[in-house]
Amino acid sequence: MEKYNEMINDMESSVRNFFNHFTDKPEYLSGWGHNYFCEIDGGKLIFELNQPKAHKCEICNHLYTGSKYDNAWIYLNRLQSFTEIVKSAYLFQQTKNQDYLGFAIDALLYYANNYHDFVLHAKDTIISTELTIDVGGAGKIMPQGLNEAYMLIKIIQALEILSTDIKSADVETIKEKLITPAIEDVLVPQLIRIHNIQCWIGCAIAAAGFYFDNQKWIDYALVGDFKIANQLKNGVTKDYLWYEGSIHYHFFMLESILNLLVYPKALKYLEKEKQIVKSMLKSAYQYAFDNNVFPNPNDGWPNISLKTYLHTYHMAVKVFGGCHEVLKMIKAIEESNIKRMPTQLADPYYFKDWPLEKLLFNSEAVDCAKEMKRKSYLFEDSNFAMLRNDRVNLFMKFGHNGPSHAHPDKMTFELTLDDKLITRDLSNAGYGADICNEWHRVSASHNTIVVDGQNQTNVEAGNVLSFNQNLIKAECKDVYPGINFSRQFELSDSKITDEFCVTSNEAHTYDCFIHIDGLIDIDKSLFQDSPLGFEENGYEHIKNVKIVNGLKDFRVVVDSVVLNLKIETDCEIFICETLDNPVTRCRETIILRKKGNSATFNVTWKF
Repeated sequence: MEKYNEMINDMESSVRNFFNHFTDKPEYLSGWGHNYFCEIDGGKLIFELNQPKAHKCEICNHLYTGSKYDNAWIYLNRLQSFTEIVKSAYLFQQTKNQDYLGFAIDALLYYANNYHDFVLHAKDTIISTELTIDVGGAGKIMPQGLNEAYMLIKIIQALEILSTDIKSADVETIKEKLITPAIEDVLVPQLIRIHNIQCWIGCAIAAAGFYFDNQKWIDYALVGDFKIANQLKNGVTKDYLWYEGSIHYHFFMLESILNLLVYPKALKYLEKEKQIVKSMLKSAYQYAFDNNVFPNPNDGWPNISLKTYLHTYHMAVKVFGGCHEVLKMIKAIEESNIKRMPTQLADPYYFKDWPLEKLLFNSEAVDCAKEMKRKSYLFEDSNFAMLRNDRVNLFMKFGHNGPSHAHPDKMTFELTLDDKLITRDLSNAGYGADICNEWHRVSASHNTIVVDGQNQTNVEAGNVLSFNQNLIKAECKDVYPGINFSRQFELSDSKITDEFCVTSNEAHTYDCFIHIDGLIDIDKSLFQDSPLGFEENGYEHIKNVKIVNGLKDFRVVVDSVVLNLKIETDCEIFICETLDNPVTRCRETIILRKKGNSATFNVTWKF
């Protein structure tokens, strides 16, 4: 364990700092974590232990005060407390320093002895019995049933680590005063749908059931329409991706069930589901670009990669043993030359690129050198395709599997060349930030067609017309009522061709957006300003619009990578600035406009 000394020292410092200043009261109401974002730019507010009433944006430094932010701070403080409890338990296991045993048990007993006095609430709303008033559910210590389940999993994890050292009377107090009412009164009534939230709730209940050998709790989670098996059966596509179409929620769901499967007793009931989980880990690896950054459609967090979720693969080592496939993926992820970008809420503890789960489940993993290869892949049931060659990765999203966490972005694409992101999906800021709905969740922020300045409305699946290692063609009917889309991408050694068709029986204005994560190398001062004519659905955030009709060849520069983008279509052409994520940065965007019943946009990327 010597190689982890620096990480353990960091954990010791964090645990002591947190518990030496630990304070909480049942009358403190925890608020929605997505409110802890800047209203100006969507940046996350800086969580500081000694600043429960002052909350500064990490980007613009604007200072926020008031109960909305104070309550979100309380949630984040409690979230950290349960992470520190697990860290403290681990530190005691390793060092036998009684301080760490005391920190963990004292905090657990505090929450157990006071659980009755915490008020039932959903986000910032105090409720009496309406546990499902919000999609995230309700909690007592935490603001939602989702978060209460996360808390419960951390408590069981800490109890498991301390199982030979904690007094049986303390375990009984925690069980009877906290875990039992949390399960019976709060969580069980919220098992009502197929969703990532119900996965967390079910896995928390089952984990407690296995730890305490409580068959009733096990049955709550493993029997019924919304049992864990059905969450996987009905929530995972045939491609082994989570149905909500978000790679973040794919891993968020995986984290919940892996937290259950690490208990050997669970495998007696979930052997089939264990194999689905392995396939989900493999599919996520194949879904990533070759640089291990993720395509990022739908809700999630910006700029995430396989490194963001490395902790789930370390948990998988515990579940699958020395599985060669899992170890190969871990090695490839750890050796990738990218910086880990955290999730902006509920990010687990990492020291540099090492998660706590590496120490808990995989500290002595055998090195595995064989490289994992990727190829072009059609995730047809998930409405995604990835084309690859030696230099290019092109990701396309051609449909949805329903409205949950969906962005209105049919036929959008993302592109890398020589591992550089040429155009990417922004994902979104926290849901409570205005800019999330004003820009990140509108059609105009994606590489797709916007009709008459309105957002796309269809959340149904698309259809694949043709696919091979170098080509994807797909269609979607009624993207807007009576308006159909089809798009084809084809790769060769030196170019990408893009044909995007839209058809209707009525005349419309069609704007085809191409967002660039680099520089469009032209002198914009030579061209005239030109309004786009729309003022909502994201258009209000489009700035410095220039009309460049007649200019059809554009030199695009992203770091050291240069492409030539050629417009092969007669249309109006605009260049403008659009918001990035964070919105303090801007991207350069090309908008191709046609009017009429139908339109076809042809673009060639040469490199």
